[in-house]
Amino acid sequence: MIDARWREEKEQILELLYRIQADHNGRLPESEVLKIGPWAADAARRAERLWCLVAKGSPPVLTVTYRGRKALEAALARREEPDYQPHPFGGSIIHVETEYGGPVVLPLSYEPYNELKERALEQGVLTQEDLDRVARSPRKEPEEPEEFRRLEELSFPGTRGFAAPFRFRDDHPFGGGFLDPAGHEGPYQVTVTLTRRGAPDVAYMYVTDSYAMEGDSHLHLPPEQRDEDGAVRVPLLTYATPEGETLEFQLLANQQGRLGQIRTVFRAEDADDARRKAYRLLNPFLCDLSYRYDVPIEILQWNVVELATLTVSGTKQDDFREKAFDPEQFLGDGLSYAELPNYEFFTRLYREGANSSSVDYGFLCFFRIAEGVIEFRRKRVAEQEGKPWREVPRPDVFSEDEVVDDDEAESPFTPEEQGTPLYELYKELKEERNKVGHAFLDNEDPVGGYGDIITDRLEGEEQAGTRRARARYLARRMLRSEFWPSDESEQANDPTS
Repeated sequence: MIDARWREEKEQILELLYRIQADHNGRLPESEVLKIGPWAADAARRAERLWCLVAKGSPPVLTVTYRGRKALEAALARREEPDYQPHPFGGSIIHVETEYGGPVVLPLSYEPYNELKERALEQGVLTQEDLDRVARSPRKEPEEPEEFRRLEELSFPGTRGFAAPFRFRDDHPFGGGFLDPAGHEGPYQVTVTLTRRGAPDVAYMYVTDSYAMEGDSHLHLPPEQRDEDGAVRVPLLTYATPEGETLEFQLLANQQGRLGQIRTVFRAEDADDARRKAYRLLNPFLCDLSYRYDVPIEILQWNVVELATLTVSGTKQDDFREKAFDPEQFLGDGLSYAELPNYEFFTRLYREGANSSSVDYGFLCFFRIAEGVIEFRRKRVAEQEGKPWREVPRPDVFSEDEVVDDDEAESPFTPEEQGTPLYELYKELKEERNKVGHAFLDNEDPVGGYGDIITDRLEGEEQAGTRRARARYLARRMLRSEFWPSDESEQANDPTS
């Protein structure tokens, strides 16, 4: 992997600079460099290429350059600021005192990504054709005064995308404006950061730098091993794709030795294609880990880096928005929920759906509310008309004005879906419920049709957040019309609602 050892090599260079500067007053005969360690000769060659060391004289003497001293000073200064290091417990804990200018947090340093790009060029992973393609691509104007940052807005928790392109100088081939944050055809680095219940996270911040995170899980990786040259041996997971491509995924440990991140590099059409490709390849492995070790495997976020442009992007499960609590709604002679038949039952399901970190379980909870209200109505109509409740058609318990009327800016419905009868929405979600609630549908062949079935389920998972948001909307509308009809009519007559 082209980025597996960059951090180790960087530490070796800094260690070498420190030893030469502190122990030898900045000068060390090249013939004595191996006395520092078996890794020191390679580190010296890298340091020379970076102009941090220079060999002069005969026999040659290694001298720390001005640039090397500055790099060493900066590294020592950073180590005195623990907030800049990945949090020892995992998650996206970041330096909260930094002025970000928004929730999308840019990398503190692009150095690792520049090194990653250089390695990709050396190994032919990134080609001149890729660079020329980017240079010919159209530019974008900034959407914010200072920097172009994209954050897809959602009113209800779901998968939220974020991106921030690197701004090149105007005289650079990539200069003249902002590059499309969606990305271009070429190589991408994809990192999935894992998390576990209780791991710290700043839910409203979106960290674009995967190196600023370390993640967490319940799985301990084998003890750290090193090669003969001193480099840390990173466990690799190798995949052979149906297209004949061989991909390697690095299994990265956090400071406690637990699996925290999984990282890879491969070619894709754009950033979203890279994330989808990594997800579909990794999903069987993550599911297998959960079964074999009987532990949850939860993803905190995906980070994607376009190697050609250094555009950083990703996706993360969003948190709820904060709301103002109004005690006036609960004042009076005292609350008596017993006067609202089944209200506690339905709101219990709503709370379960809102609390759950599982998108599918949340969807099922919200759908059960809609399903339960429908059956509640059918039995009530049956009693009024004196016939068995099963003879009451489900469409008959919906009123004509119960239609999709969601004017939220981040609505899960398209403009064309506004005005759709809620019963039609219920039927659509019922079909999705069957896929979520059952391993196989009656019309599916679990043997001969496995490939198509798993593809269908994976495509459904990509829409899980939208599906849950639509079920939540249906549940709220039906609860409101069932238990708070005055609120429903007031909202329908209020042109500002």
